[in-house]
Amino acid sequence: MKILAEHEVAFDTQTVGFPSLDGCLGLVYQTTRGLFGYHIYGGNNSSAGDRATLFAAFVDSHGTGQQGTRLYGVCFVGKRGWLPTDGFSQDKKQAWKQELAIYAAALGYTGKVSGYDLSKKYAAASAYAEFRRVGDKSELWVRKWEDAVDRPEAKKSSQPNPNRADHVKIVKRSAGVVKEDLLQVYTSVRANQLVNVSKEKLKG
Repeated sequence: MKILAEHEVAFDTQTVGFPSLDGCLGLVYQTTRGLFGYHIYGGNNSSAGDRATLFAAFVDSHGTGQQGTRLYGVCFVGKRGWLPTDGFSQDKKQAWKQELAIYAAALGYTGKVSGYDLSKKYAAASAYAEFRRVGDKSELWVRKWEDAVDRPEAKKSSQPNPNRADHVKIVKRSAGVVKEDLLQVYTSVRANQLVNVSKEKLKG
Protein backbone atom coordinates (compact mmCIF):
# COMPACT_ATOMS: atom_id res chain seq x y z
CA MET A 1 0.00 0.00 0.00
CA LYS A 2 1.16 3.53 -0.77
CA ILE A 3 -0.10 6.57 1.18
CA LEU A 4 0.12 9.80 -0.78
CA ALA A 5 0.41 13.15 0.96
CA GLU A 6 -0.01 16.40 -1.01
CA HIS A 7 1.98 16.53 -4.28
CA GLU A 8 2.99 12.88 -4.02
CA VAL A 9 2.85 10.34 -6.86
CA ALA A 10 3.14 6.60 -6.32
CA PHE A 11 2.66 3.15 -7.82
CA ASP A 12 1.33 0.14 -5.93
CA THR A 13 0.07 -3.15 -7.25
CA GLN A 14 -2.97 -3.18 -4.93
CA THR A 15 -3.83 -0.09 -2.85
CA VAL A 16 -3.31 3.68 -2.73
CA GLY A 17 -4.63 6.02 -0.04
CA PHE A 18 -5.13 9.79 0.05
CA PRO A 19 -5.09 11.41 3.52
CA SER A 20 -6.60 14.81 4.27
CA LEU A 21 -8.40 15.47 0.97
CA ASP A 22 -9.89 18.95 1.18
CA GLY A 23 -9.44 21.12 -1.90
CA CYS A 24 -7.18 18.44 -3.42
CA LEU A 25 -7.92 15.77 -6.02
CA GLY A 26 -7.04 12.12 -5.48
CA LEU A 27 -6.28 10.81 -8.98
CA VAL A 28 -5.85 7.10 -9.74
CA TYR A 29 -4.88 5.57 -13.07
CA GLN A 30 -5.34 1.82 -13.07
CA THR A 31 -3.43 -0.34 -15.53
CA THR A 32 -2.81 -4.04 -15.99
CA ARG A 33 0.22 -3.58 -13.69
CA GLY A 34 -1.54 -1.86 -10.78
CA LEU A 35 -2.52 1.57 -9.44
CA PHE A 36 -0.80 4.89 -10.11
CA GLY A 37 -1.93 7.61 -7.72
CA TYR A 38 -1.40 11.37 -7.56
CA HIS A 39 -2.48 13.64 -4.67
CA ILE A 40 -2.99 16.87 -6.60
CA TYR A 41 -2.82 19.88 -4.33
CA GLY A 42 -5.29 22.76 -4.56
CA GLY A 43 -7.37 23.52 -7.59
CA ASN A 44 -5.07 25.12 -10.12
CA ASN A 45 -5.96 24.05 -13.65
CA SER A 46 -3.39 26.40 -15.21
CA SER A 47 -0.57 23.96 -14.45
CA ALA A 48 -2.57 20.75 -14.94
CA GLY A 49 -1.03 20.11 -18.35
CA ASP A 50 2.54 20.19 -17.01
CA ARG A 51 1.59 18.05 -14.03
CA ALA A 52 -0.20 15.57 -16.29
CA THR A 53 2.85 15.29 -18.56
CA LEU A 54 5.11 14.42 -15.62
CA PHE A 55 2.53 11.99 -14.23
CA ALA A 56 2.34 10.22 -17.60
CA ALA A 57 6.15 10.03 -17.70
CA PHE A 58 6.07 8.45 -14.22
CA VAL A 59 3.60 5.83 -15.49
CA ASP A 60 5.74 5.16 -18.57
CA SER A 61 8.82 4.69 -16.39
CA HIS A 62 7.17 1.58 -14.98
CA GLY A 63 7.32 -0.26 -18.27
CA THR A 64 5.74 -0.30 -21.70
CA GLY A 65 2.98 -2.66 -22.70
CA GLN A 66 0.70 -1.96 -19.72
CA GLN A 67 -2.90 -1.15 -20.63
CA GLY A 68 -5.05 1.40 -18.83
CA THR A 69 -8.32 -0.01 -17.50
CA ARG A 70 -9.76 2.89 -15.42
CA LEU A 71 -9.17 6.52 -14.49
CA TYR A 72 -10.60 7.79 -11.20
CA GLY A 73 -10.83 11.16 -9.49
CA VAL A 74 -12.11 11.79 -5.97
CA CYS A 75 -12.52 15.21 -4.35
CA PHE A 76 -14.94 17.70 -2.82
CA VAL A 77 -16.07 18.95 -6.22
CA GLY A 78 -17.26 22.32 -4.94
CA LYS A 79 -13.80 23.06 -3.53
CA ARG A 80 -11.85 22.43 -6.72
CA GLY A 81 -10.87 25.73 -8.26
CA TRP A 82 -12.39 27.95 -5.59
CA LEU A 83 -9.89 30.78 -6.20
CA PRO A 84 -10.57 33.16 -9.13
CA THR A 85 -7.03 32.50 -10.41
CA ASP A 86 -7.40 28.72 -10.48
CA GLY A 87 -8.57 28.60 -14.08
CA PHE A 88 -11.67 26.45 -13.58
CA SER A 89 -15.07 27.13 -15.09
CA GLN A 90 -17.99 28.19 -12.91
CA ASP A 91 -19.59 24.78 -13.48
CA LYS A 92 -17.65 22.79 -10.89
CA LYS A 93 -18.72 19.36 -12.12
CA GLN A 94 -17.74 20.23 -15.68
CA ALA A 95 -14.40 21.57 -14.42
CA TRP A 96 -13.85 18.28 -12.57
CA LYS A 97 -14.44 16.36 -15.80
CA GLN A 98 -12.16 18.72 -17.73
CA GLU A 99 -9.35 18.23 -15.22
CA LEU A 100 -9.61 14.45 -15.51
CA ALA A 101 -9.68 14.78 -19.30
CA ILE A 102 -6.33 16.61 -19.21
CA TYR A 103 -4.75 13.65 -17.43
CA ALA A 104 -6.45 11.12 -19.69
CA ALA A 105 -5.06 12.92 -22.75
CA ALA A 106 -1.52 12.97 -21.35
CA LEU A 107 -1.77 9.26 -20.59
CA GLY A 108 -3.23 8.45 -24.01
CA TYR A 109 -6.18 6.89 -22.20
CA THR A 110 -9.61 6.76 -23.87
CA GLY A 111 -11.48 4.33 -21.61
CA LYS A 112 -13.87 4.63 -18.68
CA VAL A 113 -13.54 7.52 -16.24
CA SER A 114 -15.27 7.51 -12.85
CA GLY A 115 -15.18 9.62 -9.73
CA TYR A 116 -16.74 10.47 -6.43
CA ASP A 117 -17.79 13.80 -4.98
CA LEU A 118 -16.95 13.58 -1.29
CA SER A 119 -19.53 16.23 -0.43
CA LYS A 120 -22.19 13.56 -1.08
CA LYS A 121 -21.01 11.81 2.05
CA TYR A 122 -19.44 14.51 4.19
CA ALA A 123 -20.13 18.12 5.02
CA ALA A 124 -16.76 18.06 6.78
CA ALA A 125 -13.78 19.90 5.37
CA SER A 126 -11.57 16.87 4.89
CA ALA A 127 -11.68 13.15 4.09
CA TYR A 128 -9.52 10.08 3.60
CA ALA A 129 -9.99 8.04 0.40
CA GLU A 130 -8.54 4.61 -0.39
CA PHE A 131 -8.63 2.75 -3.70
CA ARG A 132 -8.34 -1.05 -3.60
CA ARG A 133 -7.69 -2.98 -6.78
CA VAL A 134 -10.24 -5.65 -7.66
CA GLY A 135 -9.53 -7.12 -11.08
CA ASP A 136 -9.47 -4.47 -13.80
CA LYS A 137 -11.21 -1.86 -11.60
CA SER A 138 -11.05 -0.65 -8.00
CA GLU A 139 -13.27 -0.24 -4.97
CA LEU A 140 -13.34 3.15 -3.24
CA TRP A 141 -13.39 3.35 0.56
CA VAL A 142 -13.76 6.69 2.36
CA ARG A 143 -14.11 8.22 5.81
CA LYS A 144 -14.00 11.60 7.47
CA TRP A 145 -10.48 12.87 8.17
CA GLU A 146 -10.06 14.49 11.58
CA ASP A 147 -6.76 16.28 12.02
CA ALA A 148 -6.76 16.09 15.81
CA VAL A 149 -7.00 12.30 15.68
CA ASP A 150 -5.56 11.35 12.31
CA ARG A 151 -2.36 13.38 12.11
CA PRO A 152 -0.91 12.03 15.37
CA GLU A 153 -1.80 8.47 14.33
CA ALA A 154 -0.44 8.72 10.78
CA LYS A 155 2.97 7.06 10.78
CA LYS A 156 5.81 8.48 8.73
CA SER A 157 8.81 6.27 8.11
CA SER A 158 11.85 6.96 10.26
CA GLN A 159 13.99 5.38 7.56
CA PRO A 160 14.61 6.77 4.05
CA ASN A 161 11.93 6.07 1.46
CA PRO A 162 12.60 2.44 0.47
CA ASN A 163 10.82 2.74 -2.91
CA ARG A 164 12.11 5.94 -4.49
CA ALA A 165 11.32 4.75 -8.00
CA ASP A 166 7.71 4.04 -6.96
CA HIS A 167 7.01 7.07 -4.73
CA VAL A 168 8.04 10.60 -5.75
CA LYS A 169 6.79 14.17 -5.72
CA ILE A 170 5.45 16.38 -8.52
CA VAL A 171 5.21 19.99 -7.42
CA LYS A 172 5.04 23.50 -8.86
CA ARG A 173 8.12 25.58 -8.08
CA SER A 174 9.20 29.04 -9.22
CA ALA A 175 10.97 27.41 -12.15
CA GLY A 176 7.85 25.44 -13.12
CA VAL A 177 6.38 22.02 -12.41
CA VAL A 178 9.08 19.50 -11.51
CA LYS A 179 9.50 15.93 -10.29
CA GLU A 180 11.48 15.58 -7.07
CA ASP A 181 12.91 12.75 -5.01
CA LEU A 182 10.93 11.94 -1.86
CA LEU A 183 13.06 11.15 1.17
CA GLN A 184 10.37 10.02 3.62
CA VAL A 185 6.82 8.74 3.19
CA TYR A 186 3.81 7.81 5.31
CA THR A 187 3.57 4.11 6.05
CA SER A 188 0.15 3.90 7.75
CA VAL A 189 -3.04 5.78 8.58
CA ARG A 190 -6.01 5.02 10.82
CA ALA A 191 -7.87 2.23 9.04
CA ASN A 192 -11.16 2.01 10.96
CA GLN A 193 -14.56 3.47 9.97
CA LEU A 194 -13.95 3.19 6.23
CA VAL A 195 -17.13 3.01 4.11
CA ASN A 196 -17.37 1.55 0.61
CA VAL A 197 -19.04 4.01 -1.79
CA SER A 198 -20.28 3.75 -5.36
CA LYS A 199 -18.42 5.86 -7.90
CA GLU A 200 -20.13 8.02 -10.51
CA LYS A 201 -19.56 7.40 -14.21
CA LEU A 202 -18.05 10.50 -15.80
CA LYS A 203 -17.09 9.08 -19.20
CA GLY A 204 -17.48 5.83 -21.10
